[in-house]
Amino acid sequence: MIGLTLAFSPSPPQFSNGGVDAAIDAAVKPIADVVSSVIFFSIQVGDTPVQLVVVWLMVAATCRISVTPRSLSCSPVKAEIDIGVV
Repeated sequence: MIGLTLAFSPSPPQFSNGGVDAAIDAAVKPIADVVSSVIFFSIQVGDTPVQLVVVWLMVAATCRISVTPRSLSCSPVKAEIDIGVV
């Protein structure tokens, strides 16, 4: 609805500070900063910083995660491929 209003308005909307991209950036930046700080959080393992996203990907690659209202389980992923040969 807003898009149609802007598309058919007699004069384009005026944005301060440099246009539409600056307005969108100002609106989304606080949320993006929080999400980025959580996803790319680093923990120290010995002398090496390890990002949390790397740990998440390693767990996802090796476990089938099942979440129910009362439990969280991680079962190993089957490491073989069944090929049906007739």
